[in-house]
Amino acid sequence: MDGSTVHYRGVLNHQSVDHFFRQIRAAEEPIDNLVINSNAGETDASRRVGLWVHEHAVTVVVDHVCFSSCANYIFTAAPRKIIRSGAIVGWHGSEQSHEYIAQARGLTIGELIDELVEQNLDQAVKDEDAAGGEARPALVRARLHSSFTALFNDTRAEQAFLDLIGVPVDALVYGLMPGRYDRWFAAPVDGWTFTLESMTRLGIDNVAYEGPGEYGRDLGNPARTVLVFDVPPG
Repeated sequence: MDGSTVHYRGVLNHQSVDHFFRQIRAAEEPIDNLVINSNAGETDASRRVGLWVHEHAVTVVVDHVCFSSCANYIFTAAPRKIIRSGAIVGWHGSEQSHEYIAQARGLTIGELIDELVEQNLDQAVKDEDAAGGEARPALVRARLHSSFTALFNDTRAEQAFLDLIGVPVDALVYGLMPGRYDRWFAAPVDGWTFTLESMTRLGIDNVAYEGPGEYGRDLGNPARTVLVFDVPPG
């Protein structure tokens, strides 16, 4: 805590976010700036912070990196956003990613689930054996199938949040869409970012960059390796 500014550094999970809100409640003055440095986190915990940012009109300042859930739900939720020199904001998907991956690959959701089950089956069997059980592959496969199906069906909370803050899901899944998925999948990168003009076109507005040059075109040596997308008008 620093007057009306709170600093958050690290993973976003329910334990750390609970601590964050305890500090907010104990603050001696209203908080109007959140300086954040986070690589990732749990989606629902991140949305808790994003909702607070949105409801209290808190400015989000990205120090070093705001990636994955931080970018999805906290950066997007702020009415005013500042990216410090050399910092990076990056996306690599959301709870709705499967819909776009399946479409880009010409698969049904069921076919994508079957593929993911087979990819994860051996490790899931090994984990169950290591835990002291005698894993039965058929039962493990069925549990994995149920887990992926439930996960893919539970996107209502994310969409309700995006509707509230007025940001389309496009930014969160942009690199996974048909015509871009192959480029993103083949590139040795962690995710993607956008030029500031492109962010505005995707509903992520009021973004300022404090570094030299132009964000998205003069990244230098960012904290994460990303593709830069320039979204065309319209």
